[in-house]
Amino acid sequence: MAIYISWKQAIIRLLLPLAAAAGMILLLMALLAGPRLGFFYDFLSLYRSPPPVSAEILLIDTGTGAEGNLIDPRDAALVISSLMEFDAGALAIEAQILGLSSGKAQSEQELRRLFDGEFTVLAENIRSLFQAIRMGTIRPDQTEDYVRDLVSLADRGKERLLGSVIRQDEAGNVLLDQTAAAWGHVYRSGQGAVYGTAGADPDGVFRRVSPESSRNGRAEQHIVYAMLRDRYGMRGETGPRLMNGMPFLRFDRGDMNILIPLDKNGAVLPETSTPIRDFKRLSLEEILDYGTADEDMYQDMVRAEQRGYFAWMEPEKHPSFLYDHARSLKADLLARPGDRALWIEARKRYFQALGDFFNGPGEANLLAVYESLLGQEGLSPGAAATFAQERNNLVADFSKLRESYRALLAQRDRLQATVEASFCILGPLSPDNPDAPGPASFTAILAALSGKPAGNAANPSAAEASALLANSILTGRAVSPAADSYILLWSLLAALVLVLVTIKRGAGGTIFLGLILLLPAALIFSLSFVFTEYWLDPLIPLGGMMAGTIASAACALIFQSRQAAIFRRIYGAVIAPAYLKQLIHRGRPPRSSGRPELARTAVVVIRQGELLTLESRDAPVESRIAVQNFRREATRHFQKAGAAILGCDGDLLIAAFGSPPERQAMRLMKTETPYEDDAIAQGSHSPAAKAVGCILDLISGNPETASWRFGLDTGDCAFAWSEPGGYTAYGPPIVRARLLSGLCARYKARILVTRAVSEKTDGFICRRLDFLIDQKNGEKEAFYEIIVPEKN
Repeated sequence: MAIYISWKQAIIRLLLPLAAAAGMILLLMALLAGPRLGFFYDFLSLYRSPPPVSAEILLIDTGTGAEGNLIDPRDAALVISSLMEFDAGALAIEAQILGLSSGKAQSEQELRRLFDGEFTVLAENIRSLFQAIRMGTIRPDQTEDYVRDLVSLADRGKERLLGSVIRQDEAGNVLLDQTAAAWGHVYRSGQGAVYGTAGADPDGVFRRVSPESSRNGRAEQHIVYAMLRDRYGMRGETGPRLMNGMPFLRFDRGDMNILIPLDKNGAVLPETSTPIRDFKRLSLEEILDYGTADEDMYQDMVRAEQRGYFAWMEPEKHPSFLYDHARSLKADLLARPGDRALWIEARKRYFQALGDFFNGPGEANLLAVYESLLGQEGLSPGAAATFAQERNNLVADFSKLRESYRALLAQRDRLQATVEASFCILGPLSPDNPDAPGPASFTAILAALSGKPAGNAANPSAAEASALLANSILTGRAVSPAADSYILLWSLLAALVLVLVTIKRGAGGTIFLGLILLLPAALIFSLSFVFTEYWLDPLIPLGGMMAGTIASAACALIFQSRQAAIFRRIYGAVIAPAYLKQLIHRGRPPRSSGRPELARTAVVVIRQGELLTLESRDAPVESRIAVQNFRREATRHFQKAGAAILGCDGDLLIAAFGSPPERQAMRLMKTETPYEDDAIAQGSHSPAAKAVGCILDLISGNPETASWRFGLDTGDCAFAWSEPGGYTAYGPPIVRARLLSGLCARYKARILVTRAVSEKTDGFICRRLDFLIDQKNGEKEAFYEIIVPEKN
């Protein structure tokens, strides 16, 4: 339902919903400050194009499960040594360092031997105690003493084991600290002003990480943030970003100026759509296997030297000698951190010596010696068999050594190609199998329903979260939360569009259009996040639009109520109830309540001829009843026909066909043909024809109207409404109709009409009676009587 509103009402209906929308927007901005992110953010993130994955990031997987986050310090030291040897960029350790070995450290066999020995002693004492009890050697009253001794023995064994473990732990941690100090690019959570695990939002989903934070009263940096800043010497600045007024981190990396947007709390919103599986990966086992293979190759070289396989080489070029030399340089480096280049160069010379050994003439020379021995004349069968066996053993040894060398070289080449110039993050990673057991997040459910891969970014491990932060810093790709000014601007703009669309609608239409417009608005704000880097929570503009819709509908209800009251006050006693209902329902303006409005109208003046006789009697009550009955019956009949009742005066009542509200209602109903307005309109489509038809219908077979007389004229009348006078019309047709109604008694006629009416009443018999003379100019105008059939 549309309603008519004035300029004043239009301003009210514009400003009031906008004020309600602004209030809701500000409230939601306060409630969703930060911004607060939820499942809808996660769902839309699934449809964002994945950002580029930096080739500089390397994830070193320690394994899944409880043991995956616990690594031996010796293993960690070996990882650092390998990364240092292959010239990695830096290492962030997102795993706990323990004293007990979970890998292949040399301390494992020693600790196992200690545990086996202690528990063997304890087991033997338990067996002896129960055997003595069974044989009756120990009396029951002595059992308590033996049990006490057994418990004491177990406690002493526990202390001995604990002491051994602590010593192992201390030695491993010393080695780890020395190796980390020798390289200088190792970052561990809890050491210095560095923290690790990024944490998650209150709903348990990872969406942001703070590069800097205040912990325990001091400023700390995230482990990856500190690693990249130190490694590149980048200076991070925090300040207002001119693009959207939000804080940011800026890095000057050579010729690159990287801007990383932050939220209000200084946190980065990494692209959780980043496919973590696309990062470069290594497993801890690969590095440990390389260390084991390297140590095994050294032992093989020691045995080869003992067997004389290096006889053709100079002593200072023996692989075993170069390995020992490199190990000595590493020990010096660990004791006094300094130039790592000497150790790295020594390691390269060791592998070069290995290549020289396997590609040199050593094996051929030895085989030639055995062949010459086997070719000697007079060699005994036993000696020949011995030489042949030694030759075969030589071939087998060299074959095994070459196989081990090729495997070691392949491991080294892979590690070097993967590790070189990489920023490494050590810690457990999420399983690649999406069906792996674990709690299913709501994001994963939405991803399954939408057919999009959720990946592991929704709930990443600490190492993966660090990788996402590092990727955001290195690529400059992160979600940019919209500033408050942008949120307010775009949300108010959406609310303004809604208010302008619904400003002339009724309450029901406003609610309907408001709900319809919410859908494209939600789509637009959602797509703006999917295709741009900016996040503006759609709930804020949608909440503002909903508040604006409710406020606009409330205004519409108030205006409709007031307008309906105005319509009823103006037209309630004037037009037919069906017409009044249409005007109220369609909200058409009461234009006649303002400036006068011209309309071509047929005016009917009805007189009750017996009222003067009744009023001459001394019976005022009877006169009042007669007047009321006349006015009620005449009003009912003419309103039913569609006429507007313009007023009553004594013994007469004035009605008009073709008044503005009647024409308006007829156009709205579309069930009746509107009047033709031109002056020569003929037939039933003219107000005059309808007026005559209404009169004939009224007097036909109705004895109560026998004394009623009618005067009719048609022409332009000015309609207006005023508080004291109500709805009235002004113009010559009213004057002439009054005169003609008064002349009916003189000419003994029931219906007198002007010439203008007679010309529009085809089908009715008219006869001219006389002339009306204008007293001002003397002009004459004929008037006619409409002959009523005899049967009436």
